[in-house]
Amino acid sequence: MRVLLIHTFYKQKGGEDAVFKAEKELLKTKHTVDELLFDNHNLTAESKLKQVSNLFYNSSSYIKLEEKIKMFKPEVIHLHNLFYEASPSILYAAQEYKVPVVITLHNYRLICANALLLRESKICELCVKKTIPLDGIKNKCFQDSALKTTLLVGATSYHKLAGTWRNKVSRYIVFSEFQKNKVLNSSLSLDESQVSIKPNFVEDYGQGNFDSRMNYYLFIGRLSKEKGIDVLLDAQKIGGFQLEIIGGGELEDVVRAEAKRNSKLTFHGFQQKEFILDKLKEAKALVFPSIWYEGMPITVLESLSTGTPIIMPNMDNIRDMIEDGKNGVLFESGNAYSLSASITHFEDVCNPTFYSNAHKTYQKKYSKERNLSLLEAIYTSVSEAAESIL
Repeated sequence: MRVLLIHTFYKQKGGEDAVFKAEKELLKTKHTVDELLFDNHNLTAESKLKQVSNLFYNSSSYIKLEEKIKMFKPEVIHLHNLFYEASPSILYAAQEYKVPVVITLHNYRLICANALLLRESKICELCVKKTIPLDGIKNKCFQDSALKTTLLVGATSYHKLAGTWRNKVSRYIVFSEFQKNKVLNSSLSLDESQVSIKPNFVEDYGQGNFDSRMNYYLFIGRLSKEKGIDVLLDAQKIGGFQLEIIGGGELEDVVRAEAKRNSKLTFHGFQQKEFILDKLKEAKALVFPSIWYEGMPITVLESLSTGTPIIMPNMDNIRDMIEDGKNGVLFESGNAYSLSASITHFEDVCNPTFYSNAHKTYQKKYSKERNLSLLEAIYTSVSEAAESIL
């Protein structure tokens, strides 16, 4: 099958970029793949408003996709991120040339201005079912700016009213039943047949040796409020457990300062994949304290791949990724005391089967072989549906 992948890269690297690259390499093993890339790296303070306004319709992006379609002749287009540079205009180009479009919903941008369903470090769903979500504007949910939020909300709302999201996308990919229910019970007005569940995947990095595990817990990710890094730091102070942190972000200075005065906290900053995998294979467990409705965190999959148990919040969106008491333990989201208590509990119950169970979970649910099979089934379905219409 001829598959055209489209993605817009963020200024700061994240999970979406990793998923896009991983799926591209996976698809290339069996299919003919090309890509059309956009980039937000060059956004300046002056250009951001222009880029957000382009969300209504960016004609230059339409032309770029039109040229790519004529040259490559794709059977299906798979889009990962259209904000901001690509814009919904590419959906119009795809429909004009009768190419079915699949979109992976990595976040909740279409129904939430800040994409996280999170406000003031708490879950917020005020805008989910509103075609024109004025609460987002009122609370300045996009980059703490009423003007930027108005432009973004105006763009996403316009395309709801125009039927863009419903009529110009053949299939949406979500990561879980939870996410599917959120999307279907929203202002997007999608049919159930338009939404498919397909989890992310990672390579099988090999299970770490149980006897080589060391006495530290590990955090990997963006150092930000929604990732729960402040909750984790508080829990470490309460429990006094050995903690190592890998990552960067807006709270990096806070973490670095805490590491200087806390002998049980080690901060590694941003690190390459090889370093991260080595640390995962040594760690007693991964701590994943995120407080927002994560989709399918790559860090969690990498942990399972290395046979590393996970301590994560008891949130509907992700708790099914582990089995409490078998390959990890759960705690109350956003509660540092609960997290500390869960780590103490893990110390009491942990045994070698936790580590083997973690790797078995990866093999059953998140391998690249299973992922490719699910992707191919989705592509075939939308391609056959498009042909039947023609």
